[in-house]
Amino acid sequence: MGNDISPYDVALMFGLERVFLQLQSRGQAGRRTFVIFESRGKSEDSALKAEFERIMATTRMRGMPQTLEFMIASKQVNSPGLQLADMVARPIGVHLIRPQQTNRAWDVVCRKIARSKTGEVLGYGLKVYP
Repeated sequence: MGNDISPYDVALMFGLERVFLQLQSRGQAGRRTFVIFESRGKSEDSALKAEFERIMATTRMRGMPQTLEFMIASKQVNSPGLQLADMVARPIGVHLIRPQQTNRAWDVVCRKIARSKTGEVLGYGLKVYP
């Protein structure tokens, strides 16, 4: 990955990869799963959909394009899933930026993140770039 890809596109790619790996580990690969994004505006939504489709067309993860499907939801929908994503993202970000800072929300979220057989979170349920 070079400098020509935006951080948002990198995050999208990594996020889709993590979602698919979780679905795959639960035997759900190949079963249609909607990935719901909060609407940000017509042009932003179009750019997001185009990047989603590019990732699906170029991924090397077998079964991912047949499993994940794009969907936009307006902010007014007040989706519990989008609210949960907002509640989880901040503690992770704060932990990564200031790991020594007390972060009780991270302590809760961390227990829920997928781990390797040896208990590692980084590189398994949590992927950080670069």
